[in-house]
Amino acid sequence: MMTQAEFHNALRLLRFVEPEEINPDNLGAVAAFESNPYNFFIRCDQPTRDRIWAAMELDNKPTPVRNASSNLGASSPGSLSP
Repeated sequence: MMTQAEFHNALRLLRFVEPEEINPDNLGAVAAFESNPYNFFIRCDQPTRDRIWAAMELDNKPTPVRNASSNLGASSPGSLSP
């Protein structure tokens, strides 16, 4: 069973799924999702649910953190290169 934090995160991720990831050819589905993504996810068919889930998994991938000093290049310390 998922934890409260995992459930909260899943609900949050559902809010950030882009409508074109659902079914861009079905404007009714897009409007229904935008209106109430939670209800839409519960009621949609399995292929649509799979697409939404895949989009949520992509959004949940950790983003690598770059070292801030690597953005400075060969310029002098403390100055940003163009």
